[in-house]
Amino acid sequence: MEICIYAAALFTIAVFFLIGIRIVSRKLSVSSVTPEPAAASGKRIPCILCGSVLAKGEKLYSKETIREKDSIIHMYGCPHCHGDRSTEKKICPVCRKPMSSDEYLIGRMWLKKNGRKHLHMSGCVRCAGKI
Repeated sequence: MEICIYAAALFTIAVFFLIGIRIVSRKLSVSSVTPEPAAASGKRIPCILCGSVLAKGEKLYSKETIREKDSIIHMYGCPHCHGDRSTEKKICPVCRKPMSSDEYLIGRMWLKKNGRKHLHMSGCVRCAGKI
């Protein structure tokens, strides 16, 4: 009887030990790999408003208003959908309605606990309201 109790206790300890090793090894493998931003890795990024793939050196036009804990972002678009020479139509990614060339997306940006920036787009002036 005592042998069964000792065997069950030893088996339980071995299972918890193996589970603990797996959890630690997963944490090490996840934390050792830091994701690289798409622009830095050479990937071509599409515009969030018109879907045009941005060529090297093309950037999104935006305005940042810094507040105490976060920033308000007004995103106007890329060279393909913003400005006098715009060739593409803007579409709000939230409400899916067409936008005029002078409208913009509204978003909020803040620093996460790990120090990386996080951007949350709320929508266009019509669906998110003016901030």
